[in-house]
Amino acid sequence: MPSRISRSIRDVVRALQEERETISISVEVGMRKLQHELDAANAHISAEYFVPKDATGHKGVTAIAVRDRDTKFLAGHVVEQKGAGQQGVVSQLLKDLRKMGHHDKIVIRTDLEVSIIDFSNRLAKDRATSKTLLDTAPRSHSTANVDSDIAAQSIHHTCRHYVVAVQDRSQEQYD
Repeated sequence: MPSRISRSIRDVVRALQEERETISISVEVGMRKLQHELDAANAHISAEYFVPKDATGHKGVTAIAVRDRDTKFLAGHVVEQKGAGQQGVVSQLLKDLRKMGHHDKIVIRTDLEVSIIDFSNRLAKDRATSKTLLDTAPRSHSTANVDSDIAAQSIHHTCRHYVVAVQDRSQEQYD
């Protein structure tokens, strides 16, 4: 008798373990599907402050770079200082978002820098009736906010090309 009961118990335990694994897999697949639907339903914007410099020892200007993940639209603006106190830059980025066609929900992804988070919060507040989700890239993922890095590099290279073109035309050097 004990061997029959223990076999039955083992069978029940195996069945429960298989069912638990099936449920776990179903939940994981469901979460992935939900995340995919969320990603598809919202526009994703990446933002980052950067300081383009051409030579060591030269003081660069502080700028903000914004990039739309889907359309690859780039926007860059020089700022006087980092943080939420720049109403002119906030207004300009609101115009940029409208140019990108984002009148409804967006997700703004940034790194963990306090000043860009403050700026994103201000931007979300000024969007008023439009839903804005803020997402910060995890510190442990070096490529998590790659869109904003691409935006900063692209804008820096474009500006550098303009400076070189102006120098070539005027035959003077600008710092």
